[in-house]
Amino acid sequence: MIETYHRNINQQELQELTSRKPSMWTKIERFSMKLIAITMILLIPFLIIDKFFPVPSQTEGIIVIVLFTISIAMSIYWTKRDPIIAFEKQRKENNEIEIIRCSTNRAIKREDPEDFGVSFYLDTEDGRTLYLQGQYLDILEYDKQFPNSEFELIRTKNTKELIDFKVKGNYFEPEKTLQAFTMEDFKKGFVPEDGEILDIEFEKIK
Repeated sequence: MIETYHRNINQQELQELTSRKPSMWTKIERFSMKLIAITMILLIPFLIIDKFFPVPSQTEGIIVIVLFTISIAMSIYWTKRDPIIAFEKQRKENNEIEIIRCSTNRAIKREDPEDFGVSFYLDTEDGRTLYLQGQYLDILEYDKQFPNSEFELIRTKNTKELIDFKVKGNYFEPEKTLQAFTMEDFKKGFVPEDGEILDIEFEKIK
């Protein structure tokens, strides 16, 4: 059995997410790296041209100022689209939480590809299958707490960022273990996302 519902974020969950946001120093560092990279890209062609066709000092100063101004503008534009900054902004725009509750007694394990975390397929008993993957499962599996007969996944609704994962039932062994996904599988989009409910019967997982 599986059920999904949404609610507003509570204070404890909000504090947890706030603690993960990038520091001001991190933001400045990322902006500075962009500014340096763009400035170098714009200056190198100018320096090469100036070597063979010298530009008057006064004109040279104006060109450098213009190029640096362009670098700043491009860095600001690029920073707004920085995945970390964009993710934080998206997180702030929606305070809804998604909760997935599942009761099951059947699971299939898939090996971890390159430290992405182990993954499991869970039978939802309604013709669908819940897919979970992440390093948060590694510890639970090692401690013999997962797969579990009853658990609850708590994450943000829009960004799907994990907030908490609670096991509430009993541990059981997976029925079988599949090989890890290959990099080709990732490139072709064959790999489900963590928390995705697949429209495929559990028996057909292979």
